[in-house]
Amino acid sequence: MEISIRSVGNIAVIDLEGNLILRENADELFEKVQQIIGSGSPQILINLTQLIRMDSYGIGVLIKSFKHAKGSNGHLKVTNPTAFVRQLLTISGLMTLMEVFDSESTALASF
Repeated sequence: MEISIRSVGNIAVIDLEGNLILRENADELFEKVQQIIGSGSPQILINLTQLIRMDSYGIGVLIKSFKHAKGSNGHLKVTNPTAFVRQLLTISGLMTLMEVFDSESTALASF
């Protein structure tokens, strides 16, 4: 999995590419979220446009990241899930737990 981070104003945007699964070190995403929050930027948007696959471990990492952001008085939101990833988010109940947007601009404006 490739992870890149960019800033849009005071919001950290994490772009994921590849697979958010155990075998490919999904924990790296949580480490990046911790680093961003530790640096004083608790507003995080995860862009899933290029995310191909996600397993239950990856879902767990998203939940853990969301809870960590919330516990740090921050917000973690998700944008652009593919049809497959959207289905997983729906089945797992994450669509009701966290804010999921269809466009990055709408997601950024929601902060």
